[in-house]
Amino acid sequence: MRLEPAQFSQVCDRVMRSCMPVDFHHQQTWMDGWKSATDRMHYLHVSHFGLSDSLRALIRIRANLKKPNLHLDLIKPDVETLWNEIAARADESAHAYYNGENGFECCFLAVTGDSYITGSFVISRFMPHPARG
Repeated sequence: MRLEPAQFSQVCDRVMRSCMPVDFHHQQTWMDGWKSATDRMHYLHVSHFGLSDSLRALIRIRANLKKPNLHLDLIKPDVETLWNEIAARADESAHAYYNGENGFECCFLAVTGDSYITGSFVISRFMPHPARG
């Protein structure tokens, strides 16, 4: 379910008080789901996939658009669709968007049983490579 940032923060606080973070094995499984999903996003260059010990972002993903003419607001529905597919097996899930100067961040949370996964997927505008001389 898509939430406003303040609502997402409240849900995250509630879940973190009542559940434990997923173990490493399950963290890897969730990350594999994101890797498969981002493979379908041909307009993105994923620069970082990683696990974190931050309880609010156990998975961290960074990507940037491959072309300058892609509009970031058109990417959000794709991210939302992919997250909904990944989180379909969860008992509860939520996500929120945070807009930034160079892009946006999608923060996500899912609860399965008595454990949770959280993450952050940051997507930035196209960044041209400096000319080589």
